[in-house]
Amino acid sequence: PHPVFKRDGDNLHMELQLTLAEALCGFSRPIRALDGKELMVSNRQVTQPGQEITVPGRGMPNQRDPTHFGNLVLTARVLFPTSLNDVQRDAISKALK
Repeated sequence: PHPVFKRDGDNLHMELQLTLAEALCGFSRPIRALDGKELMVSNRQVTQPGQEITVPGRGMPNQRDPTHFGNLVLTARVLFPTSLNDVQRDAISKALK
């Protein structure tokens, strides 16, 4: 067991936490892969909660052919604010109408 990654065959899965603003407006951020290397992950579109983003070839090596690798699959977890003040609520309401 690993605290961040879960293996599924040759693929690795991890959770990617996004703020509500990042989920709605897009994001670009570094993540640390299992091998310790930093990868830039981005999405300029709206990201839905639970949406999967696949990074090809960044999973585990294939047991039969170690020159081929599985994918890194990121599952978006959107962190919603716990409260909004009146100004924030009004701004969001106006922006989303």
